[in-house]
Amino acid sequence: MASEHTVGFEPADELAKDRESVTPRHVQAALLGAIAYFIIPFDFVTDVLPVLGFTDDAAVLATAIRMVTTHIMPEHRDAARAALQRGIDQRDVEG
Repeated sequence: MASEHTVGFEPADELAKDRESVTPRHVQAALLGAIAYFIIPFDFVTDVLPVLGFTDDAAVLATAIRMVTTHIMPEHRDAARAALQRGIDQRDVEG
């Protein structure tokens, strides 16, 4: 039986059953690596340099985001649209 918080998430729940098909492990590793690179204080180009300091961070994050976008399927977009619609509908009921 679905609880109040899971009603309407059936498409996303179905997709999430096989984590490897949602986001492959190498993409997950790249995302974690990109976040770690952004957070750690050691960079190839130091962040204290004006403009140039964050270019390497931006390049790493952009590459990781690009890797993820190649794995977003129409089913994922449909599940996201359904979740957004539920949020909008719930806000209208509450407001």
